[in-house]
Amino acid sequence: MKLSLVIPVYNTEKYLEKCLSSCLNQNMEMSDYEIVIVNDGTKDNAMDIARQFQDKYPNVGIYSQENAGLSAARNTGFTHASGDYVWFVDSDDWIEPDSVKIIFEKMKNEPDVICIQAREEGSTEVRNAIPTSVENGAAIVMLDSWKDHCVPFYVMKKAFLERCDLHFHIGILHEDTEFTPRMLVDAQSVEVVDKPLYNIFLTPNSLARSRNIKRSYDCLTVAKRLDDFGNMRNLPENLNVAFSGIISLVINNAFDNIRSFGKEERDAFNKYLYENRGILRNLKFSKKRKYNIEYQLFSVFKNYTWIYITLTKLKRTK
Repeated sequence: MKLSLVIPVYNTEKYLEKCLSSCLNQNMEMSDYEIVIVNDGTKDNAMDIARQFQDKYPNVGIYSQENAGLSAARNTGFTHASGDYVWFVDSDDWIEPDSVKIIFEKMKNEPDVICIQAREEGSTEVRNAIPTSVENGAAIVMLDSWKDHCVPFYVMKKAFLERCDLHFHIGILHEDTEFTPRMLVDAQSVEVVDKPLYNIFLTPNSLARSRNIKRSYDCLTVAKRLDDFGNMRNLPENLNVAFSGIISLVINNAFDNIRSFGKEERDAFNKYLYENRGILRNLKFSKKRKYNIEYQLFSVFKNYTWIYITLTKLKRTK
């Protein structure tokens, strides 16, 4: 088995048929690739749709678990995947015809990671347009233009993930931002597909884009885990600067979310961030002047959220 498409499913009955149909409309031998559906305790009729595909196609399998979130579902799918490579596909998205064939071509050199391009529904803008000249994952992380942490944009060698003990951190939002930079740092070889293969459906009122207080705290969890990873690996200076930029962006995303809440929630967040203030040093080492200024002000004033809101207002008045 060459490739496993792992598709976690939770309450996506409206979109699952299109997703699965696209994964099977590939003009490839079904014995060469499989579709691993993970039922993450879905409460709708998505599994009725999944079972129809399982009954019809021999390369479709379903594995069920109690609802534990996207990270846990991906980890479960990975344990059941028998392919040499694993592609995590979100159940409300879809892939282009011949995607599997193109990925198979890139497998010939046995890279750790195959990078693909993507488009959002209704948009012509290409995401994850990585230069074909890059040779390893660290080079991608150090690109000033790189900003796409979305896991479905990367097809990964299973043996590579196992060797590096790479798993998704359970129980958080922004799990892709926590996983992808670490994964790429360990990727010693990459291949790049220079055309969009993946299509993103922007689900209305998606949890990932909604305002909820957990999002801010999860951002800090991501920032801390990336900071710990960088410290443990003693990254080279250029790569360390790139990681500081990612961490600084995640911290700012936490601020952007928490500012819409009341004073009590903001004060509690400030206190939590102060207890974990070591991550703020990444603002100092980032290439962005904005983050450098934040670091200087945070070193003097402890009302971090107020400073962020004030700086945001000043920028808008210019």
